[in-house]
Amino acid sequence: MPSEFEMSKYDDYKFIIFDTEEKKERLVQAIISRGYAAEHFEDAYKRLFVKVNEADIQKILAPFLRELAIHQLRNSDTPHCKHFRNSFPRSDYPDMDVFLQRQQRNYVWAGADEAVALAEVFGLNLIMTYTQRDVEGNHLPMEGWEPHYCHQASPAANDSVHLYFSPGVHYFVYHNGYSQTIGDGNCLYNGFAQHLQQFIAFESNHTQYLEHCDEEIFKIIIFYIMIPTSHTSFYISVIFHTRI
Repeated sequence: MPSEFEMSKYDDYKFIIFDTEEKKERLVQAIISRGYAAEHFEDAYKRLFVKVNEADIQKILAPFLRELAIHQLRNSDTPHCKHFRNSFPRSDYPDMDVFLQRQQRNYVWAGADEAVALAEVFGLNLIMTYTQRDVEGNHLPMEGWEPHYCHQASPAANDSVHLYFSPGVHYFVYHNGYSQTIGDGNCLYNGFAQHLQQFIAFESNHTQYLEHCDEEIFKIIIFYIMIPTSHTSFYISVIFHTRI
């Protein structure tokens, strides 16, 4: 196993996310502001994934991931990003620049366009499971809907980001359920941050925060009894109109 400061498989992440000196310095300051020691960028980056706790990494990393997603949507030649740009003008936002200016603001709700853009740039599979509340308020997989791929990376890619999605309300990861992913408007990016931390922490032989076997996740939560509600048709309508 690599040591905690050898991020071999994921070393490209730092060049993808922190591609300017200004971003590198912002990371150092963000790490320090959360009470962690960091003398320079390399130190801050390594501590980000193996020393920073799960709540703090969301607060630190989400704004950088948002910047990256918007940059990809605006400039990347990946299939989804090109499709995104070709979809304008469209009924909800006739002007792409107006839409992206809105989406680049911190705490603005993000959607599937941004999620797929991140999956493409990181070379990750992206899986989403739609959820609804039962009578006790638990968020459970929507009846009749299994996890499905929003983006499949190359056949060699075996890392997946699996987000649970309560339509129009919250993106979250399975670890400890709904509330572990911070619901501050950055929840899609917070969920990505949790996954990226897990990939590197696991490779570095640190504590596993998340369970990444998608089939096993679904087996665990499917044990709950699904209780249909009168809102089911509304949720299904939302599903077909998400930006995937």
